[in-house]
Amino acid sequence: MDKIKLITDSASDILAEHADKYNIHILPIPIAVDGQSFLERVDFNAVQFYDILEKAQSLPVTSHISPVTYMDAYERFYAQGYNHLICVTINSKGSAMYESAQMGRKLFFEENPDAEGKVEIHVIDSLTYSAGYGYGVTQAAKMAQEGASAAEVLAYLDDYFDTIEVYLTIYSLEYAKKSGRIRAAAAFVGELLGLRPLMKIKNGEITIVEKVRGDKAILQKLVSTCERLVQQNRKHSKDRPFYLAARGAIEETGAEFCQQLQKRLGYPPDEYYYLGASITINAGPKAIGFATRGESLRAMGLR
Repeated sequence: MDKIKLITDSASDILAEHADKYNIHILPIPIAVDGQSFLERVDFNAVQFYDILEKAQSLPVTSHISPVTYMDAYERFYAQGYNHLICVTINSKGSAMYESAQMGRKLFFEENPDAEGKVEIHVIDSLTYSAGYGYGVTQAAKMAQEGASAAEVLAYLDDYFDTIEVYLTIYSLEYAKKSGRIRAAAAFVGELLGLRPLMKIKNGEITIVEKVRGDKAILQKLVSTCERLVQQNRKHSKDRPFYLAARGAIEETGAEFCQQLQKRLGYPPDEYYYLGASITINAGPKAIGFATRGESLRAMGLR
């Protein structure tokens, strides 16, 4: 019988109660704030970080988790008798975490040659952010806890990451300008005109789908986009399509978003997340988004 351990990084924004319930190991991402070093989810939670971010003199900087840290995690769970370690990382197109986890795997087998054939370490690039992979990891861990085989869990994750899409909007362009995600001139014009970008994250790429003027209008666009995708999913699935909601430091807007979606779709989000540091450093704390299944990357010829 397979003994499976799910490992991921703190940018997955997995709910703390789910990490405990489904035995998910979350490695904290190092973050530097005005010369001080912190570990995400160890020294602060997502809500506390919003205040830290707004008070910081300069834009905080994240670092990737080291290969040695990954190796140590693999050694720890191998020693506990796990024969399948499934490590899911943040998008490799925006972080070196995937390469670090792979290097940690290489180091593990160099240091533990006797482990060959006794444990398999599967490193998966989520190609997405936040709840986009946090939910998939949570469901995979739940499957493992309920007795699914490693092959079944890996097949689920392969299918999940083939279709997952994340949509995000930000209510200020200040942090996107600071991080270089949006040019200063474009950010200035956008703020002047009250434009709010609707961004899509798929296959590791972030694209601006549309620019909408005004806070109310962008919320309605986000709601209608989520509704359209979920309704499309209903046509191709016997099960109730899942959708996730996530928000930063905008509780009232997040609550309104969820209420409108529940009214239109007939049920609330399957999970409601706080956006963590990896998203809010670049997008700012005033951000909101959702995730659900979209078009298959294989069908699009991208996998």
